[in-house]
Amino acid sequence: MSITNVPSLQPLRTAVSPGRGTLHVSTIEFYPELGKPAGFVLPLGVMAEISVPLLRGLGMIARTELEPDELRTIGYLGEKLISRPFDYLAEQFDDAWANAAPGGALEFLAAKHLYSLHFSVPLELPIPRQLLLSEGIGATLKGAVREHLGSVLDDQMLGLIVRSDRTKPQEELLLFKEAA
Repeated sequence: MSITNVPSLQPLRTAVSPGRGTLHVSTIEFYPELGKPAGFVLPLGVMAEISVPLLRGLGMIARTELEPDELRTIGYLGEKLISRPFDYLAEQFDDAWANAAPGGALEFLAAKHLYSLHFSVPLELPIPRQLLLSEGIGATLKGAVREHLGSVLDDQMLGLIVRSDRTKPQEELLLFKEAA
């Protein structure tokens, strides 16, 4: 199984009080047997959104492909939608980045995907104090936010894979994109 990680950072356009911020994370799973209480669940990835004074970040880590046995399980329609999970989720990532309010990207995606493709209700995580106390938007703050967001995504994806009992090798590629 392969994984790809895509964080984005953008200066906030709204006022944020110094010392305040949020970090939310959502797991992304596919339920091919939605009507079955104990049906098969396919882990696809994780998205996280961080808002600290002066900076907003959105990140995603996702599988790039599914195993042959997983493709057989999800059926024709599921295969058309998510046979290459990263490609499909990258489109959702871009939609949320462009259309959701700062701090609301995960709720935007959870509301958009209510059925087989499922974005969990965002879980709030603590933010290190040094990210909340930074006064400038320089390279140091951006680097620290990227590092923390990447660490959160890696940790959450590992938890998602372990919960799903997937022990196949993984690969990671980091891509960053900064909005104007």
